[in-house]
Order: sequence, then structure tokens, then C-alpha cells
Amino acid sequence: MSSLTDVFLRHYREVLGFLAMRTGSRDVAQDCAQDTWIKLAEFQDKTLPDNDRAYVFRVAANIATDWHRRRRLRPHGRRYCRLCSDRTELAR
Repeated sequence: MSSLTDVFLRHYREVLGFLAMRTGSRDVAQDCAQDTWIKLAEFQDKTLPDNDRAYVFRVAANIATDWHRRRRLRPHGRRYCRLCSDRTELAR
């Protein structure tokens, strides 16, 4: 039986390409791929899902979605955006 990190490594190029398409950046895709591997490594002591490849891609998609959310919430790289009209602190 292989671990999810083994499945990730077997499909690394596909996952990286998928993430590059989702994020629009090869560099960001590599960061998301690293986060995906970490998340999958945390799964080690649990039973593997039936479709382990699909699970790896679902985790990668969720990581990319989280990246988009953070980017949208903090477009200026700050918690507080001086350009926002209501002057409220942005979500962390």
C-alpha cells in the first residue's frame, strides 16, 4: 500500500501543471504543491481514500482556492487596506 505522498510524487508533474493553470504562476504553483505535500503528509496515519489520485488533486485544488482567497482579501499584502472605502480591517 502506498501513502498519499507517494501518490503525489508519482503525479507531481500533473499536479504542478494543474496548480499552474489554477494560479496562473509557476512559482505560486510550486508553493501550492509544497503545501499540498505537507497536507498529505499529515494524512499518513489514516486509511487511504478509494481514489487516492483524485484525493491528491482535490487537496491541491483546495490549496489553490485558499491562495486565491488570501490574494483577494489582501491584494496589497497588508491586513489593513488604506484604499478600502469603509476602512475596515481585512480578514486574516
